[in-house]
Formats: sequence, structure tokens, C-alpha cells
Amino acid sequence: VDLAEVASDLRGTLRPLTRPGVELHVEVDAVPPIETDRVLLTHVLRNLLVNAVKYTVKGSVTLSVRQIAAHEVDLIVADTGIGIAPEDRSRVFEEFYQVRGALQADRKGTGLGLPYARRVTETLGGRLTLESEVGRGSTFTVNLPTTWQPLLMGKSPGRRTTAAVHAGTVLIVDDDDSFRTALRGMLQGLAGEVLEAQNGTTGLAMMRSARPDVAFLDLRMPDLDGSEVLAQMTADPELRGIRVVIVTSADLTASAKITLGAATAILAKSNVDRNAVAAVLDEALSAAKSSG
Repeated sequence: VDLAEVASDLRGTLRPLTRPGVELHVEVDAVPPIETDRVLLTHVLRNLLVNAVKYTVKGSVTLSVRQIAAHEVDLIVADTGIGIAPEDRSRVFEEFYQVRGALQADRKGTGLGLPYARRVTETLGGRLTLESEVGRGSTFTVNLPTTWQPLLMGKSPGRRTTAAVHAGTVLIVDDDDSFRTALRGMLQGLAGEVLEAQNGTTGLAMMRSARPDVAFLDLRMPDLDGSEVLAQMTADPELRGIRVVIVTSADLTASAKITLGAATAILAKSNVDRNAVAAVLDEALSAAKSSG
């Protein structure tokens, strides 16, 4: 993806939406093309720019693109708008939360834009951060790896979390293509190699051939559900040592969780983000060390 082209397209789209007296700037360093999803990235940046334009009554809105390291770029949306109070900054990424104020009341939204932007950024293997001061404006930074979905073990260029969670090989077993893509992006920088299986049968075969450190396993799959995959893993001495994180959209009861005894952790699909993925991966790896 050519980031200069993306920025230029966005400038053309957003210019008619700016107020009189508000300048729209685009500043792009000499950044080589990066490997990412152009459509998703454009959605994120458009969302941030629309918000910036909406809440800036004078001054400027600026989109900057900078390469900050060999394998990382920052895409920065900065405005001189109304800013966000400290008590609201930690909550603007919560779904349906909306900052209260005279300007916000005049321009109602859904409260879903920023949570969506953060989740998509994490899907792309990056992170979205915010700095703001009331009356002086806000700065949103999209930090992305230049290579998405690394193919070589141990060569992942993405930024690791503060906990420095890192697994050699992770296998995702799920029949949902979009969820596998999202989870793969969130594992950027946390796993050296990410493998995918579209069903339980293929998942078991890949476990035997690749011996992943951790397997993210969907419970509901058409050919062989997660419970049966777990049962076969438990019965097979070669697979018994692989740590399993159950990913499911079902609301599991206490008794249902007991039947998943071989699983190390459970991750709800409705609440998947990079921090949650890092936490369960850390839990799985810690369990492996304590048992080893």
C-alpha cells in the first residue's frame, strides 16, 4: 500500500467537510509502500479525520505519515479542536460512550467510531493511541508494522506488548475466515509464526506436523467441533502438551467450562482485542512453563 496515495485520497475526500477557516494538511515523509489492508486502513484514518474535522472550529487538521523505525510507521491525525478531558480519554474507546459537551450535542454520533478504529488497527497488527488537552486539540497515532502477517518464524517485525509475550508458533483453528484474519493481525509481534486451519480435522493434522506452542481453538465448527478436538488431543501423547485457548461466541456455563479441562484459557469472541489476546497467550505460555 502506497501511504502517500492513501493520504492524498483522504485529503480530497475530507476537504469539503472542513469549516471555513480550518486548514487541512497532509505531510508524508518518504515512506516505502507497506504490507497492509488498504481498505481497512482507509476506514480507520477516515474515521479519525472525520472526528477531527467535526470537532475543530478553527486552526487545522493534519494527517502526518512518518517512518519511525525500520519496520514501523506512524500515521498521525492531529487537530486544534476542542480536545478531550482526562476523565474521558480512557473511555472514548469504549463502545457507545460519547463525550458530553455543547459541540458534541450538536453533532451526535453512535459512540462506535473510535472502538471500531482501535479494533481494526489491532487487526492490522498495530495500535491506536491518544493524546489530548482540552481547548488545545487531540492527536491520534496509528502505529503499524510495515509487514503484516509475517511468514518466517521469529521474524515478526511488529511491536511487542509491554509484557513482551512471545510464542514461537501459534495455530488458529476456526471456520470463520474473517475472525482468523482479525486474530492473526492481533498476534502480530506476539508470535513468530501464525498458522491457520479452517476446521478441526485440518487443525489436528497441523498440530502433528507443526507442533505449535499454543492453539486458538473455536468450539463450534461444522466437521469436528472444539470439544472433540480437545478430546483427541488429550488422548494423543504427542498433542497433549500443546496449550489451548478456546475462542467462542457462546456464553459458557460453569459446568461447560469444566468439560474443557484440557484448555488453558477461554477468550470470548465478542471481547477480542490485542490486550485480551496477549493476556491469554501469556497465560497459556506460563502454564506450559509451570507444567514443564
